[in-house]
Amino acid sequence: MSRFAAWLLLIGIVVIARFATTRQQTEIVYAAVACVWLIIFFLGMKALLIRKQVRGQIHNPRLFALAARPQEEWLGLVLAIVGVLILAFGGFTIAGTRQDWSALGGILMFIAWYLIWRGAYAIWMNDALHYISLFGGYRQVGLEDIGSARVIVGLHPSRPTMRLEVYPVNDEDPIVINRAVFKRHDMDSVLKWINTKLREGTEATK
Repeated sequence: MSRFAAWLLLIGIVVIARFATTRQQTEIVYAAVACVWLIIFFLGMKALLIRKQVRGQIHNPRLFALAARPQEEWLGLVLAIVGVLILAFGGFTIAGTRQDWSALGGILMFIAWYLIWRGAYAIWMNDALHYISLFGGYRQVGLEDIGSARVIVGLHPSRPTMRLEVYPVNDEDPIVINRAVFKRHDMDSVLKWINTKLREGTEATK
């Protein structure tokens, strides 16, 4: 749903910009960039705070895996601030020569968005499976409450192409884990742990 809304918004901006004046087009582009920057920066900070809070409550987890080093997400947040400042104040005059660094600011912002997006991913297990992503937020399910899980490789309008879908017993909305961003041995550990729990649950019901 979030991807569909994003595409709809993008199409709307393109259509509006098509019939706008040059000045209005520039204002629309800057407004769109500002909105995207605020959303990603806010979600990145939120993911960091949630990860710190939840991890502080979990002692000796069986697995704690990050898609990237924590420093990369912090670097992304810093670059996002630097990029938006350069984009906003990158036009100035030195010794009578007009300088425009807005392109550099735009490049830094795109790099920052990638680092924030990748750095937000985290997964760990103790007596529950915990998962954080930038756009999906924080999800958790007790291992005894997992009804089924499946590995999928295929296109979906709002889910990663390579994903692990974990279905809670009493909830139709699965936890969708992006397999592509984590190391293979970390995902193997997750699958092994879930399969063990599912086998134990099946044997207990016999």
